[in-house]
Parts: sequence; structure tokens; C-alpha cells
Amino acid sequence: MGLVGDFFSWWTGQLGDLAPQAWRRDTRQTHAALILTPQFSDEAVPALMARLDRRGRAKNLGRVMLDASGIATLKRAISSLGRNYDTLVEVPSDMLLEKRLTLPLAAERDLDRVLAFEMDRETPFSVEEVYWDSSVEIRDRQQKRMIARLSMVAKAELADIVGALVSAGLAPRALMSTTREGQARSIPLRHEGGSRGGWVTYSVPTAAVACAILAVVAGGLPFLRQALALGDVEARIEAVRPAVEAVDRLRGRIEGDRQQADALAAQRAFFGDPLAMLAAVTAALPDDTRLTELSFASRKLVFTGQSQAAAHLIGDITGNGLIKNPTFSAPVTRMEPTKLDIFTITADMGP
Repeated sequence: MGLVGDFFSWWTGQLGDLAPQAWRRDTRQTHAALILTPQFSDEAVPALMARLDRRGRAKNLGRVMLDASGIATLKRAISSLGRNYDTLVEVPSDMLLEKRLTLPLAAERDLDRVLAFEMDRETPFSVEEVYWDSSVEIRDRQQKRMIARLSMVAKAELADIVGALVSAGLAPRALMSTTREGQARSIPLRHEGGSRGGWVTYSVPTAAVACAILAVVAGGLPFLRQALALGDVEARIEAVRPAVEAVDRLRGRIEGDRQQADALAAQRAFFGDPLAMLAAVTAALPDDTRLTELSFASRKLVFTGQSQAAAHLIGDITGNGLIKNPTFSAPVTRMEPTKLDIFTITADMGP
């Protein structure tokens, strides 16, 4: 039922935008409101400037401390109003922060949830640190995009005041403020226990309600079916998401192994393969020859040893395909007692 409720909330909002302007007047002009303006100071007990607004006529109640005496004063002032009033908290414009976000048009169906999820990425605050509200300013149906306005007030300086009002039974319905350009803003405190005021606040003509119900039944059923189908698709996507994530992790491991193999191959191509070098030297030298020293760096091979016929070694080595340009880098010395030649050969390792 959550998806159905979201759909009807969205659909009635669309109908509200099409309603005559007379039906969409600011509720503060049609019924009473207790408007409280915090006085920020270092006092231990918060202070408020209070006034009553009845159909645009204001009555100043003066400065009230938010203690037992001040709360009693406020309750006496509104005692004649019964439940037909709203409590509103007015904050200065410099506390109001706004940001405009470009989002896919489909996000409008669940705009508050989308913005709550993106709050800490798009603003310096988490969703628990601000009072906030959202509205759609522009819909571009061709590009399937929209521009949403996010209005925020930090809780840091207001949370104690709002909490005290809620505890006193004067739960505020909304925060009031204006932008620096003078545009009025209202942020409902729907998550803070704020009251919604009396029935007059949200009443609409009976005929408008009947027309809205008929419009939903006649025109909204196809959209509702699409929304239900979309919900089913999203559920299936969530069901296969673990398998997709496992495949992505496996691909990452394969890609990492491939990159390591490529790096190793590049190093071997530059410096040469030591195992291939040892195999080539072993195959090139005759059985009557043994090495006493061998070095290999940057494809340069230098080896020293003893042989019964060192003069033939250059020819033997030249026939090997991997060892290139072999030369004696030092004179061949004959050791008479052992009848062996001492030699040192320098060569290049080919690809």
C-alpha cells in the first residue's frame, strides 16, 4: 500500500496545481496562527517574540520566555481559538538555505525519499541535521528532467526551541522564512511532531474533492498500473542484485590479474627473461666448459669460466638464437697445470 499511497499523494498534488488560485491561498491568511520568532541570545532559557495573526490582523504578544510562565502566557492567548490555529516558527532569511538540483523526471514520484538519500552528498548536512522541504520548479518532459528546489534550515539553533514547544503541547506546524529576494518559504515540520492545525486549514470545497476523486478514477488507473508494474520490476532487480555484484567483483579480480600479467610481461620485455638466459647459455656452452661467474642486467650478459678450448666458444655461442654479438671482453689465459683456458665473454640477449 505504500506505493499506492505515494501515487495518490503525487496525483492529488498535480490536481492541486490545476485548482483555481482562490482555492490555493496561503492558509495563514484564512485562519488564526500563533507566530513565534526566536530571539537568539546567551540566555539559559530561550526567548520568543510572539504574535497572533487572525486573517491578516496581527496582535503582538511581546517577548515571552520559553519557561513554565511563558508557556502559560501563550496558552492563555490562544485559549479562545480552540484547535483552529497553527503554531508557526519564524526564522530570519540568513538561516534559510536553498539549492536547486537537476534530477530525472521519474524521481518526482518519490522526491522526498530521493532528496533524503542524496542530502549528505549535495549539501554539507545529513538529513538528521536540517529541517527541510522540497518542491518541483521546472519539468522538462522532452529531456525527462526536472529542477527541484531544496529548502533547508539547520537544526542546531532551533532543535531545543521546537522540542520545548512540542513538549508544551504547542507543536509548530512549520517554519516560516523569506529568501533574500523576498520570496516566502514554509518548511513543514512533518517529522518533528508538528500539528496540522484545525480542519479549516486543509478543507477544500466538496465539489473539488468529488472532481478530484473522479479524475483519479478516470485518468489515474493506467498510471497506477504502470507504477505497480514498475514496483514489480524493481523487486526483481533487487532479487538479482547480489548475483550481479558477485559478477562485478569477479570481473574486477580478473582485470587486476590481467594488469599484473601485462606489467610483468613489460618488465620482462625490457630487462629480459633470466630463465630463458640460463637455458640459452647452458645449451650454447660445450660439456668441457664450466662457468665461475655470471651476471645479467638490462639484456647485457657477462660470464666468466674455464674451458679446454676457449677459442671455439664464440662460434658455439653464435649459433644460439638468443645470444647476440658474443665477444671476449678480456684476454684468454691458459692455466698450464690444469690445461684449461680462463675466459670472459660479453654478449647481448635477444628477444
